[in-house]
This record gives sequence, structure tokens and C-alpha cells, in this order.
Amino acid sequence: MRATQLLCTALEVPREEVQTAAANVILQQSGHACRMELLRRIDQLPERVLQMVHGAAVSLNSTFRQLLLHGTPHSQAYALRAIQLTEQYYQAANLLEMLKRSTTPDLEAVTETLRALADRLFDRWQAERDGMARSGQPTLAQRHEMLLAFDHALQSWEDYGHTEMLAEVVLILAEPSHPTARRLLWQSAPACREIASRVLKESRHPGVMQFLAESLTERYPHPKVFEAIHTRSDPEFIGGLLRVISRRRSNQQIQHLRQIQKLPWLEPPFELLAMIPLNLQPALITFVNATRIPREIKSGVYEWLLRYGTPDGKRAATEGMTPLEESTIQEVVRDSLDSPDEEVQAWAVSQVRQHAMPEAFVVLIERLDSTSATVQKAAREELSWFNVARVLAMADELPQDDALRAGVLLMKVDSDAEASIRRELSHPARHRRLNAARRVAWLGLHSLFTSAYQTLAYDTDPLMRRTTAEVLKTSSDLAVESILEHLIDDPHPRVREAAAQSLADWQEQFQRMMSGQSPSTPSSMPEW
Repeated sequence: MRATQLLCTALEVPREEVQTAAANVILQQSGHACRMELLRRIDQLPERVLQMVHGAAVSLNSTFRQLLLHGTPHSQAYALRAIQLTEQYYQAANLLEMLKRSTTPDLEAVTETLRALADRLFDRWQAERDGMARSGQPTLAQRHEMLLAFDHALQSWEDYGHTEMLAEVVLILAEPSHPTARRLLWQSAPACREIASRVLKESRHPGVMQFLAESLTERYPHPKVFEAIHTRSDPEFIGGLLRVISRRRSNQQIQHLRQIQKLPWLEPPFELLAMIPLNLQPALITFVNATRIPREIKSGVYEWLLRYGTPDGKRAATEGMTPLEESTIQEVVRDSLDSPDEEVQAWAVSQVRQHAMPEAFVVLIERLDSTSATVQKAAREELSWFNVARVLAMADELPQDDALRAGVLLMKVDSDAEASIRRELSHPARHRRLNAARRVAWLGLHSLFTSAYQTLAYDTDPLMRRTTAEVLKTSSDLAVESILEHLIDDPHPRVREAAAQSLADWQEQFQRMMSGQSPSTPSSMPEW
């Protein structure tokens, strides 16, 4: 008795290490009386002690049973509180036993405790399934223990109050293939099955939503599952269904979805679609495509997403085979280009070429100057085909004015343009260097690469040096003068001749520029 008093006194010392040490001794060595005192003080004890009590669930079972089934209303109350705080899932059988007794003073508290345990266990189970927590045997064992207790309860269903809660807990914690779930839906008493059916149609718990969706992976889902799917239109159900669809889809699931031809939440004017979580909008397209809903309804869903969806939702509505008219898509894309939402603008930019928007190239060029980095990036990605390799290859085909505009645009679109052009100007192959030297000049970009042309002025090939002299006459870089003066002394006569002419042209152009006149530009691509 004195030891018990000392341990209880230690539990009230406001120091965590003292309380933890006392709790450890109580859990390891003491009897019912001392353990009851520990549970009575559970509200005032630190988290570490709660974890210790949670870990001692098996050894505490007889203490909890004594408090729950044979204790006073006061002791039952603090035992229920301890069960919730320390997550005593193994007490489900004792709690269900309390529900059978008409003498239990607070049946609502017992029911709330069972629901709280089920909710926490479901959350832990989902965290493990979603990879947010480590999967392990404890959760599996705790679910098994709770479902086993409920399985026994199904055998004497009529003895219990709060039967709807009991059915809901089973549907929250059990997979559709679990024996307890199958017994509830297929083998229990008619009244029990009717309650389970009502839960499937009305419960908004995410566990029930998941049960409905995952039932579609079963070979033979219960008819009440299809009945619930065909009648429900609450946002919790829609979100739960799409969430499972977005995570995983099986062939069996797709076959069952093909049986769906009409749903209350997929009807014009599609107002309920606004309640779908934004991140699940792409899953809506996946779901709709898997069903046999009429084409006109599918088109309505696509158009709603296209007009009001997130960028990801819009993208899902325009990918692959879409039932929408091209004119409708173009209209939405055109309107979205002026959206105040930069993400929507970026999506629209990504669609202008795919859907053959009028003047698509002009639209993309304009968006390169957008104040939004997101929109600029989208435009640059859509113009990624307009790169150094492509522009140099087509430079010979362009009139001078078009070539100059192409050069300006190339430097704006291709973030690697400078490095790519320098690689071409120093390419090991002679014909690649020659082509690059004259085409870069035709595009009006040679003034940006004077140092590369200076290297070409010392090339071992006289044709390369002569080409360099020819193209530099239109450069605006002052350093060109010294390069041409160097080439005037070249050992090859044709190089000297070209350098002298280019230097004279360059100096004349420089004089005109200094006097405020427009510099001259070549009228045609140089011929060599």
C-alpha cells in the first residue's frame, strides 16, 4: 500500500523524468490498483507516458476490462478517456460488450470512443498506404483486432444499440474483400444489411468513400455498392471516388465503370463539378472516359473543365481524343490568353499551336515579352523547335528582312543560341564553319560573335578567311576594323582583295552611321 501511494505521488510531481520513471514501474510491476491510478491521471501526464501506455496495451487489458465492465461511472469515464488518448485498439471487444449492456451509464461516450479509435486507425492505415508513414505490423494487427471484435458482434447484431455506427466502422476499416465486410453485406441479418446499405448511401466518412470505390476492383461487387454509386452526389463521395481512381486503376475496375451510364452529379449544367477538389480534375476525365455515359454528357464535362478548370484540368480535357469541337477549344484558348491567372495564360499559350490558332506564331512571339516568367517559359517551350540548327538550315531560303527578324527572334527564343552558334563557328568540319559564318551574318547576328570571327580570320583554310572578310563588312562592332586590317596582309591574294574591299565598305558604313544615316545591309545571301 505504501509503495502504491509513493508511485501515485510521483505521478503528480511536475517533472517529466519523475512521472516517466513512476509510470514505467507501474506498468512493469504494479497491480490493478496502481494501474488504475495511472489511468485516472492520464490527462495530466506527458506524451512520453502516453506512448508507454499505448505500448503496454496487452498487459493493460485486464485493467481496462475491470474499469469498463465492473467499474463505477467515474472509473468508466476516465478509462474511456485513457483509451482515446493512448489509442487502445485492443479494447474494441470490451467497448462493444458495454454497448450490449443496458446498464451502461453513458452509451454515447462508448460510441464516440469506438468511432475515435476507428478514425485514428483509418488515418494511420491511409498514411501507410500513401507512403506518408512507414508500413508495419502494428497497424495491420490493430485493424485485425478491431474487425475481429466487430465480426463477433455481427453474430448477435440485435443485442446492440447504435447499429449504424457499428456498420460504419466495419466499412471504414475493412477492405471490400475482408471477411467481416463480406459478412456484413452478404450474410448478416436482413435488418443489418439494410443498415449497411444506408451507410453506403449516406456516410461521408472517407473510409466509406474508399470502400465504395475499391469495391469496383472486386470481381463481384455487392449490388448495394452500385446502388450507392448511382444515387450519391455529395462532394465527399465524388472526391473519394475520384481519389481512388487517380491512385490506381485495375482492369476489373474499368470493366465495372463501363456499366455506369448515368450519374446524378454528371448532368447539365454541371454545377456539382465545382465541388471537386482541384487536384482531382484530371481524374474526372479518366473516370468519365471509363464509363458509358452518353457522348453529349462527356462533351459537357470536357467543356466545363476547359472553361472553368485548373490548368491541369484544362490540359486533361484537351489531351488525347476529345469529344469537343475544335472551334470550342479555340474559343476557350483565345479567352484564356487574357486571363488574370498566369497559370491559365501559360496553359493557353501551350495550346495555340496544337489547336491551329490563327496567327499562332505571332501570339507566341508576343508572349515572350510577358511580365510573367511562367508565361514566358510556356511560350519558349512552344517555340523550342525554332532553334539554331533549324534557323541556320533555313537561312538560305529567307529574304533579308525576314532573316534579320529571324535572327532577333532566335536569340530571344533559344536560351542556348549563343553557345550553339559558337560551336557551329568553330566546328571541325570546314563546310559547317563556312555555312555558319555566312548564315549567321545573313541573320544579322555576326556583330554578337566578333571574337569567333576573329578566330576564323586565322583559320588555315584561305576560303574560310576570305568568307570571314566578306561577312564582316556589315558588322557594327568596332573591333572588326582591326580584324580586316590583319586580313589585308594575308598571304593569299583573294583574301587580301576581299579584306580590302570589306574594310572600305565597313569604313563607309561607319561614316554614314556617324553622320546619322542608316547603315547598309546586303541585298542577297553572299555566294561563294
